[in-house]
Amino acid sequence: MERRRSTRYRVFTDSEIISGNKRYEGVIGNISENGVYIRIKSVDARINFTPESICALKFELPSEETITLRSRLVYAYEIPLVTSQGKFAYNLGLEIIDPLPEFIKLYEAAVVKKLNDQIKSFS
Repeated sequence: MERRRSTRYRVFTDSEIISGNKRYEGVIGNISENGVYIRIKSVDARINFTPESICALKFELPSEETITLRSRLVYAYEIPLVTSQGKFAYNLGLEIIDPLPEFIKLYEAAVVKKLNDQIKSFS
């Protein structure tokens, strides 16, 4: 059963999750109106991500401006890396608690790009 409340749009950009005094580098894979999917890059030890915890999401916009968004962890899945024994990656879903206007503009630009791509495919 589909739990998503809004459509996802592909956006690939480096990101950083800040939780307390810990920082994790990752890549945003897609965004929705009120959330993001992130893949945390490989780490040497397991990370205990706690659903519902509050964290900061920091990333650079296409304009090269860096923004930090307050977010809530919705889910986290650990992925053992077959090619690197003892290393892990993580898939995370974050809900954006207080979307900044810059994030809303990024989402709107992703929607427009998707629509333009669909129009081009009919040409």
